[in-house]
Amino acid sequence: MFLLDLPLVCHKSWLFCQQIHFQHIFHLFLFLLNLRAISITMLLFDRQFKGILMIRVFMCSDNPQKSLDLYRKIKDSLIYLSTDIYQPKLLSTIFSYEEMISFSAKHSIKFGIYFIDKASISSNVSFSLNVSNEILKNDPGAQLIFLTPNIETASFLFEYKIRAIDCIYKSDLSKYSSRFTSAICYALKMIDQLSSITKKVFSYKIGRQIKQVNANDILCISTTKYPHKLQIICTSLEDEFVGDLKNIDNLSIGLAKVSRSCLVNPQRIQSVDLDSRVILLENNVSINLSRNCVKNLLAAMHRLY
Repeated sequence: MFLLDLPLVCHKSWLFCQQIHFQHIFHLFLFLLNLRAISITMLLFDRQFKGILMIRVFMCSDNPQKSLDLYRKIKDSLIYLSTDIYQPKLLSTIFSYEEMISFSAKHSIKFGIYFIDKASISSNVSFSLNVSNEILKNDPGAQLIFLTPNIETASFLFEYKIRAIDCIYKSDLSKYSSRFTSAICYALKMIDQLSSITKKVFSYKIGRQIKQVNANDILCISTTKYPHKLQIICTSLEDEFVGDLKNIDNLSIGLAKVSRSCLVNPQRIQSVDLDSRVILLENNVSINLSRNCVKNLLAAMHRLY
């Protein structure tokens, strides 16, 4: 695995500030984590970024050292490529193929963009097919972009029906930036279509009425003082309904268990204080965090960022 230093920016006007802000807070996060006293205020940079989904962009290569120039050009192309909904983030690592497959499986990557730099695909067809299929198996919404020195890759993709959105030839360095930008824009468009189809919805029943809410809008679901009655708090509504917390498939709708009586949406967390074990959600909603659920919550937040 080849590591690089990668500052990340969100918007053009935040370019310099965001680089400094993110790097310093990230290192502070790691330091406080070792001391088990965390205030995770770095996870949401500003109110204007609420609802932005981080789209991970990967670079994998059969020779990471030789792919450095390509990596830097992809990084440059991403600087201003964020939208009101999606923010592409290039990971600070050039992966080998084995590392890429392992990483996407371990971290349950969804809708990633994968730049695959392959010197020659036809020389090892079965291996190349396996890499593509394994990435797509781990991340069905993956957007594959192949980088190759010759035209053989394009015919390979058609022949074996590999679902790639682009194949960029490495013969003309001057055209890289525009090709990368075009490919990433198209990938974001495809991700938008796929994510709309697979949007998660939570349904609950009040009397004879069945209500549905976007799972991403949920702040938390908790028990009440009444047996078998739950409270759901969303960004714009609060409700109570009959149910049992243990019967809610929290993982399928992206919620994390923080105590025996509460599930929270990690995407809506503003801060966590491990000393007092209090979680602050949006709309000034405070939730108590069980000591036994600290590790589970941090793992859920890590998967997001």
